[in-house]
Amino acid sequence: MARVLAWAILPFLAALVWTGIITALLILWLATGTPHYKQDEAPIVYISDVGAKYKTLFIVGTATTSALYVGTLLADFILRSLGYLPERRQRRETIDAVLSILFGFLAAACLTLLAIFDALNHSSLHWGLTLGFIFSLACSAGFKVAELRRLRKDHWGIRALWRSFRTKLVLVIFAIGLTIAMIVLMSICTSDPSRPEYCDSQHSAAAVCEWVAAYVTAAYFLSLVSDFRVGGHPRAAALEEVRVGPWGQRDSNVTLDTRGRQYY
Repeated sequence: MARVLAWAILPFLAALVWTGIITALLILWLATGTPHYKQDEAPIVYISDVGAKYKTLFIVGTATTSALYVGTLLADFILRSLGYLPERRQRRETIDAVLSILFGFLAAACLTLLAIFDALNHSSLHWGLTLGFIFSLACSAGFKVAELRRLRKDHWGIRALWRSFRTKLVLVIFAIGLTIAMIVLMSICTSDPSRPEYCDSQHSAAAVCEWVAAYVTAAYFLSLVSDFRVGGHPRAAALEEVRVGPWGQRDSNVTLDTRGRQYY
């Protein structure tokens, strides 16, 4: 149990580092009098603009977060394969897990590169990498949610899987909604910038969506900690896992774990 919980430090640190970086950038922007880093910039700036101003801090933070997130996905995959976490019993679960890791690697690469190619000096490339990060992280999280959905069907007796699934699903839907709102608000004045005050309000609203989405991302990283709490250890003797139905009834006649694994 302790061996499994030790790996929970990875997603915890990912959430902590990401929250720290975003909060530090926000405080630095506020402490310096909410400056505009570009001409005709809206009153509320994007994370990317502040990150370009404090580039070294931004690069270190994004690179560290990326490494911790990928490490979390790999640790989860290996521990499930070894039976220290509720194991995958369907081929589709393995496919979901592998796709989550692959998109996680892509999201990590985009996140690190978008900090290197900042918004002030490489605007087009930066925002392209930003979209790549958003899409890849959404796919990685989506496949993780799909994996948990299948796992909870195979392990009805483990309520923590159901809670983890619901939490991640809500966070993913919320983050996607904020991202869509941000993109729509950013694009409103792209073709018709003739109303500067109106455009400023739209870009400010888009920036707010980006800041909030960043904190929701931190909450998603933190939700990965709970997956390592459903840990156990292989047992030599076969153990019976009690199945819990949708109305809470218990069917002790259904044996789900015949490989001798007990989970907490």
